[in-house]
Amino acid sequence: NPCGQIGETVDLDEAEQKALRSFISQGDVDAWLRVEETILDVSEGDVTKEAYLFVPENLDEVNRFVHLRSRESREPYVLDDDHVLITEKMAGLLNVKEGDTIYLKEDEGVLYPVVVGGIAENYLHHYVYMTPALYEKVYGEAPEYNTMFLNLKDLNEETQNRVGTELLSFDSVMAVTFIGTMRGQINDMLDSL
Repeated sequence: NPCGQIGETVDLDEAEQKALRSFISQGDVDAWLRVEETILDVSEGDVTKEAYLFVPENLDEVNRFVHLRSRESREPYVLDDDHVLITEKMAGLLNVKEGDTIYLKEDEGVLYPVVVGGIAENYLHHYVYMTPALYEKVYGEAPEYNTMFLNLKDLNEETQNRVGTELLSFDSVMAVTFIGTMRGQINDMLDSL
């Protein structure tokens, strides 16, 4: 399915949140998922790498947007409340495997230990995936959902422009990115090499 991603402000007032959800529930959107997506440092030993933390609000919808699986066995992973999943290249750079502990560090410099439950296939960026319950265990607070992923029923250029423009009319929407557009830009860059 075509997928769009919107960045939204965290402190939505109730009326804005209701209006945004009403728009999303109209005909163009097939599915949606709110996510806390932030950049943090991930370390093990002397190695530290930057990664995106991905915490989906609704675990039942994750597979409609992100396919978490092992590259080698092709077996799908399911997020659980005791472990994180990390992307394969990051696991290699940190020299960690399933069952190892890694450390998450955000701006304030505190290190938060988490156990790796699986190494997921991914070819773009480094990610740490965790459930909202594990996030609360680790950080002592609920996630702040700041990104929304949308699957659109039809992503022709006209629909993409219209939906993007309408979404940007909401004060809480800071940016709209269509994954198909990003994929095309990456392919163009690779073709030019």
